Amino acid sequence: MSTADTDRRWLWRLEGMLAVTATSAVHHATREELLAYLRGTCAHSWDLIPAGQYAEDPSTAPDLLQCRHCHRVRDLGTEQGDGVPGTRAAVVASAGGARPADVERVRGLIRAGDLPEAPSADAIRRALRISPAYARAARDALTSTPSRQAAGAAPGAQQ
Repeated sequence: MSTADTDRRWLWRLEGMLAVTATSAVHHATREELLAYLRGTCAHSWDLIPAGQYAEDPSTAPDLLQCRHCHRVRDLGTEQGDGVPGTRAAVVASAGGARPADVERVRGLIRAGDLPEAPSADAIRRALRISPAYARAARDALTSTPSRQAAGAAPGAQQ
């Protein structure tokens, strides 16, 4: 994680504290300016919200995307807004596939012995607490990267 990411998370936390504890007009104005800046410059990190988590009848409701930072919501049932097609595969494709941070976290858990050498998408989803689409993308990235294939041929392993 870069320093910029850490700084941004700290700014989001500061905005949240101001939203709850602001006691003067100056505090409220500061919070509004900070919120406008953060929303305007947010590098969205989307989480998938399946329709079954919020709708009484998931068969008629679209899946949603929500940014974990600014909480912006996109409706995957339409092509409007940012033009993201309404499929889960398109969600991951629009984000450029697996998130590098997810892949690195999975590799760390494998090295630590907390995940098997070839973890399932469900195991990745539970370990990282991420959406199934991103978990599948991380699993696929692990099985397709050269470093993963090279790591499988450990020293002393039979060929």
